[in-house]
Amino acid sequence: MASIKYDRETRKATIQFRDSSRRRRTIRLSNVSKTFAERYQSTVDRLNDAKRTGGGVDRHVASFVNELGDVFYDKLVKVELVEPRTDSAAAESSDSNGKRALAVDQLVDDFLNARVDIQKSTATCYRQIQTNLTEFFKGRDIREITAGDAADFARWLDGNQGLADCTVYRRVTRCRTVFDWAVDHTWLERNPFAKVKAGSRTNSDRQRYVKAAEIQRVIAACPDAEWRAMICLARFCGLRCPSEILSLRWDDIDWSEDALTIDSPKTGLRRCPLFVDAKSALNDLWDELDTGSSEFVIARHRPNELRNAAGNWQSVNLRTTFKKIIRRSGVKEWPKLWNNLRASCATDLAGQFPSHVAATWLGHSERIADAHYRQVTEDDWQRARVMPQMMPSGPVSPCTVSQSESGGCSNAPAKQGKTGRCDSVRNAKMAPAGLEPALERF
Repeated sequence: MASIKYDRETRKATIQFRDSSRRRRTIRLSNVSKTFAERYQSTVDRLNDAKRTGGGVDRHVASFVNELGDVFYDKLVKVELVEPRTDSAAAESSDSNGKRALAVDQLVDDFLNARVDIQKSTATCYRQIQTNLTEFFKGRDIREITAGDAADFARWLDGNQGLADCTVYRRVTRCRTVFDWAVDHTWLERNPFAKVKAGSRTNSDRQRYVKAAEIQRVIAACPDAEWRAMICLARFCGLRCPSEILSLRWDDIDWSEDALTIDSPKTGLRRCPLFVDAKSALNDLWDELDTGSSEFVIARHRPNELRNAAGNWQSVNLRTTFKKIIRRSGVKEWPKLWNNLRASCATDLAGQFPSHVAATWLGHSERIADAHYRQVTEDDWQRARVMPQMMPSGPVSPCTVSQSESGGCSNAPAKQGKTGRCDSVRNAKMAPAGLEPALERF
């Protein structure tokens, strides 16, 4: 039986088996999901057994092999499990027009194998739509999917899966991206998801501005200095949690310049000011540490397998303890615990600094900040109530009652070559001679 070793961080798989001659054979797969790797391993087992016994394989295995891209198919050829593809074999997996027959799950696999620029966390999101597409379309050929089918899929996501509007919007958008890629490769003539709209890009019901006074009460209820530092970094410096906070090293802190160098797994390197509240929390944490005990700022609350190197943060669970801390502080729990701390920081910075500066410090665009982070606060309403009067109250007349002796308007603005608007001029009657100058008689 073939064995498999899969690395979640690198998305690489190694499959080993013994062929009919008892030779150990190895197949290495790169940038594949665990589901695909396990299915590939099962296919290797079936093909190897068929070769040993001289029997055949079932139609599911044959279909999977026929739908494999050339890269994965050639790996089976190399270990002598299948024959090289010929023109006739290629024709069997194509229609009469020479277009490739492709199921929706394989389309997503091919998309991710080609898009090596996509971050691992983003690839995970595409795997989610792969599951949804496979469940709904049941392995149908992508060319059979119509615009009506795509709209039905969006309604199915919205009504049957219990997903939030924002989640439905993002999944439909990713489906559109994958099918656009298929159109670019001439596998499709048109994208069935091109006009499908579903869900909403933002959900204002889950936005909450966390006041500084509230977060100070939460900080006071923290069990240790690491928790105080994490909350301060999220609320006062806007670091993403867990990725940016747990990736922060002591060497990334410039104490003399009051600055942080943030190596974000999502957006890369950036510099952000080290604001006073966060600096105080980091100072307290530094004073508690033994010299050289850890290169990372947050050490005790990192997952065991990630304490010595940054990696995938999906296995981190800080929410449970954070909820207990909030409950202990007496502050009402807010939705999206960590994200709203970052959003509150973005709101504060936008009120004090130019929009592009605040966005650069937090590592997102101004458009994203306006859509997902910046909020209207109670302080905004209070400032609006005490602002100086911007417009005069009461009806505005074109001029005042007092006029000069010459009949001019004393309140009219003086403009060169023009007279001000005045009731005395407006109400004057025209002379019988009219307005035109009189001509001399010849």
